[in-house]
Amino acid sequence: MRPEPERFKKRAPRRRAQALVEFALALPLLLLLVFGIIEFGRFMQTWLALENGARFGVRYAVTGAYNPDYCDEADAIYGLGDEDLADGKVDCKVPPRRDWNGDGKVTSEDDRLAEEMTNRLQDWARLPSIRDAALAGAMGIAAAFDDFTIAQDYFGYLSHPFGSFSTQYRGNPNRTGYFAISVCSSRHYDDGSPRFGFLTAERLDSQYHSYLPVCIEMDENGNIIRYMDDPGGPGDRVRVTLTYRHALITPLPNVAALWTPGASAWWDGLLISAQREGIVEKFRVSRVTGLAGAIGMAATFTPTPSETPTSTSTLTPTDTPTSTPTRTNTPTPTRTPTPRPDCSLLQNIGPEGLAFQNLSSGGYVLESQLQNTGPYLIQFSGAALNWNGNWHNQMQGPRPGHIFNWYANNNNNTKIFDPSDTGTYPFAHTFVNPSNQNLGALGSTWFKWVYGSPNPGQNTFTFWITPYVNSYPVVGPGTPTPRMSVTPVSVESQNFYWSGEFNGTIYYNIVPPTPVPTLACAMNVTGLMGPNIQPTPIISGLNFSLRARVEGNQGSGKWDQNVRYVYFFVYDSAGNLVHYFKDTSPIYCLFGDSKGNCTTRRVGVDTWWQGASSRPGQVIQNGTYTVAILARNNDTRQKSSLIVTTLVLQAPTPTPTFTRTITRTPTITRTPTRTYTPAPPTATRTVTPTRTITPTPTITRTPTRTPSPTNTVRPTATRTPTPCLTPPDMGGCG
Repeated sequence: MRPEPERFKKRAPRRRAQALVEFALALPLLLLLVFGIIEFGRFMQTWLALENGARFGVRYAVTGAYNPDYCDEADAIYGLGDEDLADGKVDCKVPPRRDWNGDGKVTSEDDRLAEEMTNRLQDWARLPSIRDAALAGAMGIAAAFDDFTIAQDYFGYLSHPFGSFSTQYRGNPNRTGYFAISVCSSRHYDDGSPRFGFLTAERLDSQYHSYLPVCIEMDENGNIIRYMDDPGGPGDRVRVTLTYRHALITPLPNVAALWTPGASAWWDGLLISAQREGIVEKFRVSRVTGLAGAIGMAATFTPTPSETPTSTSTLTPTDTPTSTPTRTNTPTPTRTPTPRPDCSLLQNIGPEGLAFQNLSSGGYVLESQLQNTGPYLIQFSGAALNWNGNWHNQMQGPRPGHIFNWYANNNNNTKIFDPSDTGTYPFAHTFVNPSNQNLGALGSTWFKWVYGSPNPGQNTFTFWITPYVNSYPVVGPGTPTPRMSVTPVSVESQNFYWSGEFNGTIYYNIVPPTPVPTLACAMNVTGLMGPNIQPTPIISGLNFSLRARVEGNQGSGKWDQNVRYVYFFVYDSAGNLVHYFKDTSPIYCLFGDSKGNCTTRRVGVDTWWQGASSRPGQVIQNGTYTVAILARNNDTRQKSSLIVTTLVLQAPTPTPTFTRTITRTPTITRTPTRTYTPAPPTATRTVTPTRTITPTPTITRTPTRTPSPTNTVRPTATRTPTPCLTPPDMGGCG
């Protein structure tokens, strides 16, 4: 055998944990690589989400669209709730052709104010709408939207603009999860000076670097007015910026902590920002054309040639015929074959020709809104009024003091003519030496009949009352209020007078220039009717209900239309209120409706309601009930009607009362008394086998078999020992 060479016998000495040391040295780099890949992926996802959100936001911003749900907040910010609701809708649109400046006239200035208020409301509502669109695009970011100590409170920021830089409502950009949005535009004033813009480095505030970008509003001299976002108008450039502090999962040292007191030693987040710009579309007419203005300005260079003076020189020879100036004067008389003006120049522009004043304004005035559409002066010369005497509340009478005082125009106390007070209809007056009687060309005014105004010597009167509904009939003066079996209900003030039952006449003169005689005119005015209620009981056995068909304006033929709500009040025979319910949608029923059919209730089983099915009252019983039905229509000047009807419930006696006779079944407990029958067999327990027990249940079923157990006594006879006579060897017992 050949010996192994020496070199093969020597081996290098082994070093313990060498692989572990190498792995430990490589592990940090490996972890940094792995976490770096993950971190970079998270960062890219966040950055792309912000970029997409900014793109969504600016695409929405340039359309000029807005979410009407934010109009309530816009109304509250600018205090324009009544103006926005003037057309019956909260939609950030103030209607034109109203006297918004309070000068008693409807002019182009009022239309300009309406447009300005509309633009202001819509621009504010656009800002949170743009934020919603941006958030829809920036899906996937882990921002602390609901924690305003971290994220921006955008509604608070928009509702509280500041004159100097403030960190209030802007969150904390140093904490992870911080999110903020900024919307700014290049909007200018009408004179072309900048109005909005971003805070630039030249105006660097102490906190600007943390909260960038910041939008500011400036005056004509470039001074900061307030810090406020702006979505821009047509033709303006708008920029949407999203800022977010992205949380890091990779532990990286924060070098800035070396010179920043209180800073974390680890880098926990990264501030990311994304922005997009766009040009706002022509979604409305703009006062400053913005980028499109250069095209509009180019047209002004065309008049510069001196051809226009030559055209005027050609017109100078035409001045010689005097016929042309006379033709310009002829159009005024050519409106009518006679020189007398037309009475139709005075128009009634109100929603009703004659309407009751709202309670918030006093509620003691009948008024008509008038517009002079012509170029002539109009003078009011007299008025008349008649009323048929109807009052549409069958439970309660009207408020006393229904006395007419005077005629007025825009202000209730600005008198046109003050005659002697009267409470008798009809009445008419000719204005003798009136004041405030003139209505200028193209002007507008209110013509008012003022009643029972709160002045010395007169009772305070209003056409509105708060109906009493907690018992029937109404409790008179000095009578104690009955004890309520249900929670008392309070109904808002109602007007049971209908302006359609008042007929007025306004006398006026149209005063043209002196060559044309004055024209005496008369305008008949009246209003709209109130709700007409027709109750229909629905009774079938135990089930019953009651439907109220309501005609919003009596005589219109439109049932269950133009109705704001219907109240139902039910009183027992003692006059106590046992049920009430407010129905706000057709069909109008005592217990509401389901799929167009009145919901029924059962006598003796179901209960009355105290405003809703969730608040049950006492059990419904047979009897005669008084039902009061109150309906209010949805006119601009709302009117009400209250009727009283009778509901008789005579349901058959409920069948559940017969179940009491079925309780006689416990009397069958007499069968246990028949256990006396087993008593005789007790003496023969050792003799009778258990088999004899089986017949006993059948015996208890019929009393006639009770003697049969006596037959079982016969086996007790001693005849049974007779088998013992056999010999023992044969198996006997001897």
